[in-house]
Amino acid sequence: WLKWGPDRTDGEISGPVLEAERPRRYVFQWNDHLGDRTTVAFAIEPRDGETLVTVTETGYPDTPDGRWQFMDCAVRWGEALALLKLKFWLEHRVRAYGPVTG
Repeated sequence: WLKWGPDRTDGEISGPVLEAERPRRYVFQWNDHLGDRTTVAFAIEPRDGETLVTVTETGYPDTPDGRWQFMDCAVRWGEALALLKLKFWLEHRVRAYGPVTG
């Protein structure tokens, strides 16, 4: 997380970009650690003067391993987004529902 921010990352992965509709939608595919390809979609929309970001990931096989992968990845997305939110709050005093005042 040392190099994460609005203009930097420290991760690397490859896969096709399926949709890129700035600034509303971004969809790509990648392979999970078992070799299954999943599709990730970010939808961004204004809501009551704030921004709602919805992340969905589909394509997990309907098998015991696939269901385990789905739950594991859901937890990891939650951890990654929570840490990123904390990083932005610490660096920019911005939180999920608006800037910190006072």
